[in-house]
Amino acid sequence: MRYTISTFLFTLSVLPLVGGQEVAAPSTAGLNQQQQAELELQGVAENFNGSASLRHMQELLQQGTNPNAQDSAGDTALLLLCHVLEKDYRYLHDAHFAQAVDMAFEQLLGAGADAMHENAAGCSALFYMQSKPELLNVLQQKKLLPKELSIRIPYDTLALNRYMRMRVNQANLTTHEECRSYLSRKYCAPAYDRVENKLRCYLSCEAAERIPEGAIEDCLAFLRLADAERAANYVNNLVYWQHGEHFIEEIPIRVLQALHNIYWEVDAAKLRSALQRLQTLLPKEGEDMISCNSARPLILVLEMLERQEGQAVLPLIQDFTRSRDPEVAYYACRILLKQNNLLAPEPGELEKAWGIDPQNPAEAKLNTTQRHLYESARVDEAMRTGQFDNLTVDVVQRVETQLRSEGLTPYADAVAMLLQDGALSADPYVRQSAVHRYRELVSPAPRATNALYILRHPEQFKVSPTHTP
Repeated sequence: MRYTISTFLFTLSVLPLVGGQEVAAPSTAGLNQQQQAELELQGVAENFNGSASLRHMQELLQQGTNPNAQDSAGDTALLLLCHVLEKDYRYLHDAHFAQAVDMAFEQLLGAGADAMHENAAGCSALFYMQSKPELLNVLQQKKLLPKELSIRIPYDTLALNRYMRMRVNQANLTTHEECRSYLSRKYCAPAYDRVENKLRCYLSCEAAERIPEGAIEDCLAFLRLADAERAANYVNNLVYWQHGEHFIEEIPIRVLQALHNIYWEVDAAKLRSALQRLQTLLPKEGEDMISCNSARPLILVLEMLERQEGQAVLPLIQDFTRSRDPEVAYYACRILLKQNNLLAPEPGELEKAWGIDPQNPAEAKLNTTQRHLYESARVDEAMRTGQFDNLTVDVVQRVETQLRSEGLTPYADAVAMLLQDGALSADPYVRQSAVHRYRELVSPAPRATNALYILRHPEQFKVSPTHTP
């Protein structure tokens, strides 16, 4: 809530609270009478509460209060009143309240409120009104809404990038399909060709450094808003799907990451074709790790397939849990864990589920299996990230012993590099060498082994279906 200003706030210096406590009223020092009235009008609109608010609003407007005054977010009284349409259940279930809201819209528009004004997020009152076609029709019949003008689409590269991002973010500010449809028709569709050309330009770049951060994702999300069917055809016809090995390159992987991030539904046949090509680049045996590793794009494709096909794709994912690439094996296990509502062997997730204080993990009440799993996860994370905070020599020694007992000798040797004379080495070179050796190993990894253990013993690690790692 930005404003809760009323006439009383301008005349009283303090407000009484429950229990005899007092709190100072918001300062209005330096504001003239007109500015105070504008703030009060915005407060009435934002906290609209029926007939009393309607009368108060009418009084302020009759005094000549400017209805187009803006707050720090660029919202006017009309835009603040639109929040009622989005969030207040009374508008749908209380006829008297809904009538008062409709009359408040008429009062503000009749006093000159600008329905086309956009706030800092790019939203106008007309955008929010799309969710209430009955109200919109009444206001149009009474000629209280302005004639809409054509939208000017910016040509400048940076301006167009800002425009795309603003419209994509705007789509997330409403739950009403009517508002999204209006946004698509009015603000996105006219710019489709220009944005598609920009995306083609990005994909033809020789280096990813020339592409602004997040620009590919913004382009794709904008195209989907502008014309979902046309955008789907464009994505499905990308040459990358025919030659999936291209996803190991820096620009194609950005495209794949963007599609993954915005939950784009790619033709499943295209995903499977890319998966087959990427699979040929995985290590086959022993230390057969090649330089052009396909683990990351392959994982993204697997996750996209799982989102679209659910349990139907699980047999395929099960095969990847035995991959020689430790990253692929682990993330394949994670997909299976998610499908079965099981914990993943990540320190943050285990801490949340088992009530572990990361600053004092020894105090947590864990059984032997849980403690071994948690300590192994902590050491594994430290070895992969190079962050050794809160690790003790006892934990590292126990995990080294545990890794050897599980047959993960190469990983145990890498962890042992941290131990010197019964203590954790503080030498940055030693730590860096241990981390490098750990990351370069190509064999069943500790966290993949832990994940497989959880899959084999689901009764010990079941979580609520609403749990989100």
